[in-house]
Amino acid sequence: MKLKQTLLVAVLLIALLAAWLSAASAAANKEAIEAQNLAVNTGDQYAEKELWVRAIPKYKEALTYKTTDEKARAIEERLLNAYLSYGNTDSYLDLAQRRMDSGYATEDEYIRMAEIYFASGSLDEGITAAKNGIKIYDSQTCRELYEANRYTYTMKSTVYAEILPTKNNDVMPAYTGEGWTFVNNRGRATLSEEVLFDAVTNTNSTGYAVVTTEGVNYVITAAGDRYSIDENALTSFCGLGNSRILAEKDGKWGLYNADFNPISDTAYEALTLPDNGLLAAKKDGKWGAITEGGESIVAFQFTDAAVNSWGAAFVSNQACVQYDGKWYLINEKSEKLWQTPFSGAKAPESADGYIAVSNDAGLWGFADRAGNLVIDYQYDDAKSFSDHLAAVLVGDEWVYISESNEVIIDNVFYEAQPFHNGIAQVTLPDGVALLTLKTPNA
Repeated sequence: MKLKQTLLVAVLLIALLAAWLSAASAAANKEAIEAQNLAVNTGDQYAEKELWVRAIPKYKEALTYKTTDEKARAIEERLLNAYLSYGNTDSYLDLAQRRMDSGYATEDEYIRMAEIYFASGSLDEGITAAKNGIKIYDSQTCRELYEANRYTYTMKSTVYAEILPTKNNDVMPAYTGEGWTFVNNRGRATLSEEVLFDAVTNTNSTGYAVVTTEGVNYVITAAGDRYSIDENALTSFCGLGNSRILAEKDGKWGLYNADFNPISDTAYEALTLPDNGLLAAKKDGKWGAITEGGESIVAFQFTDAAVNSWGAAFVSNQACVQYDGKWYLINEKSEKLWQTPFSGAKAPESADGYIAVSNDAGLWGFADRAGNLVIDYQYDDAKSFSDHLAAVLVGDEWVYISESNEVIIDNVFYEAQPFHNGIAQVTLPDGVALLTLKTPNA
């Protein structure tokens, strides 16, 4: 009996303590709410008078009182507006980023963040903010900001009469008017300025190239050192793959190793540069495809094959070929990826970009990889998309358009090459220049 009384007293004491704690918590919470509301109201009064230097501390004070998450987020929005109005963009960006990381930033915050970064020249950060706004809110304003800034570029004039495109445009053949050399993506010679060749090929992935000087052919290293000499008197070169030289002898083209020795007895009428080890070849008047080892992959059945700006037909195992007078996109298995052909087509410049196609009237538009016409026939000439841009001819001038068919770069270009690795070669009235996208991976 005594034990029961003791337990009853304990239960009553616990209940009284819980009630007291609850009352104390409620009183403390009421005080916090009242203090928070007072700070917010005072901040609002200062904000109404645009006294931001006094409004901001009050909003920050209000956030120190722990009430509800909903109330805190509403106060943060007031603070963001105060930061923006006061011109304190660093604090705005810090708070907005914390809200984004927590998953409750508004669409407007993504827009403002992108605008601030773009205005300050922080293109990568602006692109990221705009892309996130598109992803989370499908924001049209973010999409417009993204499109308006993703193609920001610089243009550097050079002293060269011609600069040839390559797959990555990291090292490019360049003609001075007196001879050939190589330049980097800033238009600067990679070899001594006194070193000029009669002819050069592209460089491969290890920096090797074939050059001709005083009638003799050599393979040279990236530093310009001679690696091998041609003792087979090859007459012309298509270029250099990763492991093979593509060269002509006695009117026939073949594959040679780095010492200029033939690796196959098969002779071709034409060859293109390889991509992923696959290249187009012409034999008995028909085009097919072979590997750099000389193995036949695509049967010789096509009347023509389109070659892109840097000399390849196949890009990521896809090529545009002509069959029965019409053009198709095929893969390395000879499968037609376009069920409906086009009157004309340019070679792919990238793994997945739109491909330039023409109609019977000779006007050019663009098709996707499924064969759908995504940009209508309207241009006098065009080159396939790469880096999300395409060069098109309007009258007698070249410009660059986006995938939404908006003119992005409209300087006066007499010639314009596709972008590769964010670099494109263009011909101006006074010479050749290099265009460089500031955010090539946008």
